[in-house]
Amino acid sequence: MLSILFWNLDGKPHRNAVQHAENLVESIARLTLAKDVDILVFAECGVDDRRLIERLNATGLGPYDRSPIKSRRVRVFTRLEPSTIAEAFSDPVEDRLAVIQIETGASPAILLAGVHFHDRMSIPTDVGRALATSVLARTIESVEDEAGHQRTALVGDLNMNPFEGGVVGTHALHGVMTRALARSVPELASRKLFRCFYNPMWGLLGDRSKGPAGTYYFPNLTDPANHFWNVFDQVLLRPALMDHLVDLEVLASDGTESFITKGGRPRRAVLSDHLPLFFRLDV
Repeated sequence: MLSILFWNLDGKPHRNAVQHAENLVESIARLTLAKDVDILVFAECGVDDRRLIERLNATGLGPYDRSPIKSRRVRVFTRLEPSTIAEAFSDPVEDRLAVIQIETGASPAILLAGVHFHDRMSIPTDVGRALATSVLARTIESVEDEAGHQRTALVGDLNMNPFEGGVVGTHALHGVMTRALARSVPELASRKLFRCFYNPMWGLLGDRSKGPAGTYYFPNLTDPANHFWNVFDQVLLRPALMDHLVDLEVLASDGTESFITKGGRPRRAVLSDHLPLFFRLDV
């Protein structure tokens, strides 16, 4: 079993940056202990690597260390044996994507792609985001071709919802909402040329799912089309890996500290404006 945590840690300036960083380190450590996490993937990580590793190792689950990837935007920490992990790709220009290959023993290797995609201010249109995502999708395909397999899990802050063109579009990530579709869609004549992902995040939209209604709350009161809750942080799986998904949660607490206010909004002042994702793969 492989357990993975993703969290956008909101690296934007805070009034008390030192206390904010320490709050995050403590919450990450509690989550790691509670969920028995093997791999931690972070975006906007403003905490000190040494302090985080020290605190993770104090849980007794380690030893943890930072993985050997060059990315600054996407940081990965793990307790897996160093010999089982290798950098498969890092983007030296935009630094939006980092991919590691994980040897799992009896099973073929897994590609874990961590993403921190463009924010919605730098690319404000749906069309622009879809076009930019098509470049991301082709890069992932190139990494898969180099590795010789498509056992890929994509996790990160996409700054898009599961229903937006950059996620569902055939030329983009081509993420479909059910495993049945992930099996059948590639056989359609119009889609045979486009690899697809299974996107289980559809099942976590709204308040009929376990946990919060999304991963990011946008409190715009004047936009008549505002969704308020968004699922910008996502996990997508290639068909070759999707049946190995065991658990997937948007987390509202580390067991001690709540990540949301009494009004049900992410506690940005204390922790982050994003909520973390946790998932497990039976590999």
